[in-house]
Amino acid sequence: MLYVAAAATVAGAVMQAKGAKAEAKGAATAANYNARIADRNAKVADIQAEQTLLINKIESQTAAERFRDLQSSLNVAYAKSGVLVGSGTARLVEEENAREFDEEQAARLMIAESEAQSFREKGVNQRLEGNLQRIAARNYLTAGRYKSQAAIIGGVSKGASLLSGA
Repeated sequence: MLYVAAAATVAGAVMQAKGAKAEAKGAATAANYNARIADRNAKVADIQAEQTLLINKIESQTAAERFRDLQSSLNVAYAKSGVLVGSGTARLVEEENAREFDEEQAARLMIAESEAQSFREKGVNQRLEGNLQRIAARNYLTAGRYKSQAAIIGGVSKGASLLSGA
């Protein structure tokens, strides 16, 4: 009867060891999957940063074209009314419009750069998360091996203890 108990103890240890390895493998697989998601999210953040700057560039070019059209229309209106374009009040108005336009463009660029930087930071954070998940996966596997070995050693020890008492 003692041999049956010892054998059952060792068999239980083997099952416990297999369970520990399976648990570790499952946790590592989940961590690696999370790492791939984080890597993908980092790429998305990089694309969003680039897209933000591209959209700003396109909008700035469009705004510059509209501003040139506005200034041209204003100059034509001045000329039709007999005002000498490029001098006096007409020149001051043109300079003020240009200064305001430049300030608006600078503000837009600053906002776009800030948004792009925010997206880049998200990308960095996602890459760090991916690295952390890969480390966790390795740790899960290592811990699983140790748990498995401990279960085997514990089972063999109990089995030997049962047999030595016989």
